[in-house]
Amino acid sequence: MTILLLTVALTGCNSGSTTTTLETEKPAIEQLMKDYFEASQTLDYRTWTGETELQYTTPELSQQLKETFPGYKTSFTEKQLVEKLDSLVIDEISLKTEATGYVVCLVQASGEESGTPFTQKSKYFLEIQKTDGKWLISKYAVQ
Repeated sequence: MTILLLTVALTGCNSGSTTTTLETEKPAIEQLMKDYFEASQTLDYRTWTGETELQYTTPELSQQLKETFPGYKTSFTEKQLVEKLDSLVIDEISLKTEATGYVVCLVQASGEESGTPFTQKSKYFLEIQKTDGKWLISKYAVQ
């Protein structure tokens, strides 16, 4: 009995103090979403490089995004696109494991394309992953 109690004490098996919960991770995930969408939805064709959003993505997603940047830069320049984030609503956060989960966000951005004002609303489904203690976006889809 003493050995069992000592083993439990040494391994940290107690009432869940080491368990990652949505409640403890939610503020960091919400901040990730705010920072990512502020970076990715704020652009000006004259200065846009795409680099500002990469710090919020996994290395794999960063590489995939970098490969698309030349095409986006050409398109943004042709359309003289200027855009800013108007609102972000985090609709759902769910953890699959202590280091993976997903987030559903509703995003509204506005700006000008070829001199014509626009407002755009999009729904994003983002997969997240905790790497080295930091939440990052590993994949996303726009619905």
